[in-house]
Amino acid sequence: MAGLSISLSVSIDKIPNVTIDEGLLAAWLQERLDDARNHFISSCGASPSAPGDFPGVRTGALVGSISVEASGRSGSISAGVAYAGYLASGTRKMAKRKMLAEALDESLSANPQAEQLAQAVRFE
Repeated sequence: MAGLSISLSVSIDKIPNVTIDEGLLAAWLQERLDDARNHFISSCGASPSAPGDFPGVRTGALVGSISVEASGRSGSISAGVAYAGYLASGTRKMAKRKMLAEALDESLSANPQAEQLAQAVRFE
């Protein structure tokens, strides 16, 4: 199984009379993805991990493979190790672990920075 990638896009095209500061929007997206990466890495604990927890760190390959890419209104956070998908979905012998989607959700819930996002979008 290949690595795991979670993508996040912001689409505001259908709202009339709106001005979008693309630089602020891109910065908000980059910071939220960086927050998710940092949350994932700091949440990975001792190995073995319990079902439903973030994975344990044995060699550091998983946490070392986490990458973030953002450009404009789109970005992604991904794990570059082949077994990341197994951790995210589980197997017959192993319950799933929290992975990048949960890290993104938890970090957005804890630190949405909605006021920063609101500054990027102006209604006229």
